[in-house]
Amino acid sequence: MPKDPNTILETAQIDAEDWEIAFKPYGEDPHAALTLACNLMITRAYLTEPVDIESVIESLDEAMQALYPYTLFHKVSYILFRRVAEGKMDLELEEALKKLGIKF
Repeated sequence: MPKDPNTILETAQIDAEDWEIAFKPYGEDPHAALTLACNLMITRAYLTEPVDIESVIESLDEAMQALYPYTLFHKVSYILFRRVAEGKMDLELEEALKKLGIKF
């Protein structure tokens, strides 16, 4: 049975340059940078020792909700934002977003 490209979840690999771009605003707030670093290490610890995986999932969902207003998707839909971020976008959705002027 051939694989359906609409159901295959592709994970994006983040390299050092991506992290540098993402964290550049923290150059102006070292306290926020340290807080983020602590939160990343807490998340990492949960992933290596899944004691309370539900807390990690909730925390990551909260992070997605906090990022949402900073994207072009805030004018359209949080659900669409999540689908694109999760790699669950089909061709029909991609075309609809392009018509709405959302670039990704």
